[in-house]
Amino acid sequence: MRQKVFALFVVGLFLLLAVAPLQAFEIGGGGSIQEPPATVQAGQPATVNYIVNVWGQGGPIAGRYRDITLHYRLTGETDYRAVAAQPAPLPENYRKATTERNQWEAYEFVIPPYPVGQGGTIEYYVTSKLDGHANKQAGLKTIAVVP
Repeated sequence: MRQKVFALFVVGLFLLLAVAPLQAFEIGGGGSIQEPPATVQAGQPATVNYIVNVWGQGGPIAGRYRDITLHYRLTGETDYRAVAAQPAPLPENYRKATTERNQWEAYEFVIPPYPVGQGGTIEYYVTSKLDGHANKQAGLKTIAVVP
């Protein structure tokens, strides 16, 4: 009788240790790539390309990224302004890399033009939510505004 109880205990412990973690965690994640211009001419808008991806078991990418916003200001200004992401065509090299378990979407941010003759440096950061989890990423680099 003791051997049967011990055997059942061992089998139960094995199932708990082997199967339970698979039920508690979903393996996967996401990432992003920023493509800001090095410079922009005053009087012209600046476009920052933003490419996001998901990988693993989380499912298709559609609708998983939400509230994607770029916050920007000229260096030295106190307040940031915000522009929402707009869907953009996915570059071909990313389309080729897309699989069922590795998916990509492209967006762009258009920063309105600064007045002709005004120079400076635009600094920015990006906020978004992936599967409801908030993210904040520093800008990859600053963008020089050429007067």
